[in-house]
Amino acid sequence: MFIDLNIIFNAQENIKSLLYTALSAGYNIVAVSKELEKDELKEETKFNDIKKFKVVNCFAYYDDDKKLDIYKEDNINNYFFDEYDNTCMIDSYLSKINNLIKENFILINKSNTFSIKNICDDFILSDKNEITQDDYKMLYNYLQDNKNEKFFLNYKGSTNKNMSNFTVSNIYTNNNNNNYNNNNNNNNNVQIPRFILSKNTNTYVLKRLNIKFENFVATPNFNNIINNSNFDIIAVMISNIESMYIIINHQIDIITLDPMKKFSHIKRTIIQTAIDRGMYFEICSPNSKYFSKYSPQFYIHNLTTLLSVVPHNRIIISSGSSKNEEIIEPLDMFRLFFNFGTFSYEDFIRCMTTVPLACIQRASVRKSQNTAVFGK
Repeated sequence: MFIDLNIIFNAQENIKSLLYTALSAGYNIVAVSKELEKDELKEETKFNDIKKFKVVNCFAYYDDDKKLDIYKEDNINNYFFDEYDNTCMIDSYLSKINNLIKENFILINKSNTFSIKNICDDFILSDKNEITQDDYKMLYNYLQDNKNEKFFLNYKGSTNKNMSNFTVSNIYTNNNNNNYNNNNNNNNNVQIPRFILSKNTNTYVLKRLNIKFENFVATPNFNNIINNSNFDIIAVMISNIESMYIIINHQIDIITLDPMKKFSHIKRTIIQTAIDRGMYFEICSPNSKYFSKYSPQFYIHNLTTLLSVVPHNRIIISSGSSKNEEIIEPLDMFRLFFNFGTFSYEDFIRCMTTVPLACIQRASVRKSQNTAVFGK
């Protein structure tokens, strides 16, 4: 169970592709972060730019009983290589589908592998990922209406040379045993997969507000504005340590250090005060959004300083990505921070699993004004 609490929202056109890449990389909970300026905080419409996403499991399989017999007789093709090609093909295909669907559905080729426990019911589990039977039917009908020229897939890495004729053959949901069939396949040379739509129970897309300290202090009644918004997590980026003395008196979940600034002599007392008030500190991966030719040395310095004064069970590691190529898989993230200073393997695992989960629980309490009810 890996969590990425900082997927940066740039435009509605590419956010679904970005989320699909993050979810496919191995993250179960992701947060779409929106940075608002001082004037935008007063506009209610700006809080609704990020809509609620509905995640649906979409599995594909090939109904071909003779396939294994063919591989036994054929010494040229390799079953495992072809299966890998098919997986890449399906991922590319689902990515294209997600970009074409106007509604906020995200189809992922991922199974329900774990159950989230002890999460605030009124924060995540309540109306976060509810898919009705009408939603399944609407999604199926949409795919049926657009299954021809819009959904052609040209995957060059596949061993199948006729994939330009790739179409949807069968989509159904396993809820109530409802089956939706379409057997219009006139090309016998094309391997057409069957798709299964099912309810996703372990993937969540949250909403996060990023705000710079300068805009934070210039916004009157900030707490009232936040309480009336639909953001799940609130994060403030500071450019100096003195800013922390102000924000610890407000309802903030995450404190992020500006990677373009150098932080020195961070006092443990102010860090402990922020921790006592339920705040967490975030480390983002070195990506193109924040990096310049001067910031790498600041990044290393700030990372070393933060790891030396902040308890590791209060540090969250996020990607901070705004493009698909900036998404870092959990294993690659581990390689990036492996044995950095006193940062151990156990610390890294916690900073991408249990620590951000605890931050979500803390945000649950804040958002519900201390009336949150946690599951058993």
